[in-house]
Amino acid sequence: MNEAGVFHQIPRIDDSRLAEVFAHEVPAMLVRKELLSPEWAERVGKYMIRPLLALERLFFLEQEDKVGYRHGENGADQETMDCLEFIARVTSHIPDKGQVMVRYYGLYANAHRGKVKKTLIPSTLRMAEEEPKPVPSRCWAAMIRKVYEVNLMVCPKWGGR
Repeated sequence: MNEAGVFHQIPRIDDSRLAEVFAHEVPAMLVRKELLSPEWAERVGKYMIRPLLALERLFFLEQEDKVGYRHGENGADQETMDCLEFIARVTSHIPDKGQVMVRYYGLYANAHRGKVKKTLIPSTLRMAEEEPKPVPSRCWAAMIRKVYEVNLMVCPKWGGR
C-alpha cells in the first residue's frame, strides 16, 4: 500500500517472509495511526499465528479496490467487500482475553457430568475427566502466570516475592 492508501499488486514472494512482515508492520501502522491500541495490536499479532481462512480462496480486485473470498463447494461462490470491511470481519473473530472459544455438548458438557455425579446409580459411560483429580502442585502460580499473564508471586506494589 502506498502513501495514498492504494494497494498495488506485487510479484509472488516467500509466504513465510510476507507473514512475518505483515504480523509486525500492519499492527504497528494501525497503532501509529491510533486505529488500534498497543494491547490489541499484540493480541492480533498472537492470533495471526493461526490462520482464520484459506489464503488460496482469497483474492484482490485491484480495479475495484475490494477483497474477495471464494467459498462453498470447490470455491464456486464468492463474496467481495471493501478492504476495511474485510479487516473488520476478520478481526471480529479474535476472542477477548480469557474468553473460552470451545463449547462442550452431550457427554462432555458440564451439565451432564454434574448430573452423573449427583446420581447414586453408577454410569456405564465413563469419561477420562471423571478420574480422581490430582492434588494441585506448587506450579499453580506458573499456570496462572501462563494463562492470565499475571505473576502472583511478585508484589504489584513493591516488586518483591
